[in-house]
Amino acid sequence: MEPTDARKLSQNAQEALRLRAIKAVVVDGKKIPEAAVLFGVSRAAVSSWKSAVFRKVMCES
Repeated sequence: MEPTDARKLSQNAQEALRLRAIKAVVVDGKKIPEAAVLFGVSRAAVSSWKSAVFRKVMCES
């Protein structure tokens, strides 16, 4: 599946996509490339989203 341009999705759909991809990696144990293929986005996007969540969590601690 070719990566899609998630910027064309609504804000709510973008957020849902990010959360589902991050959950797949962090909770379900998928590798970043697997999650990228599963959700039709780039590996760089999933990696960036995961890093952003971890930075936010670390700042709130």
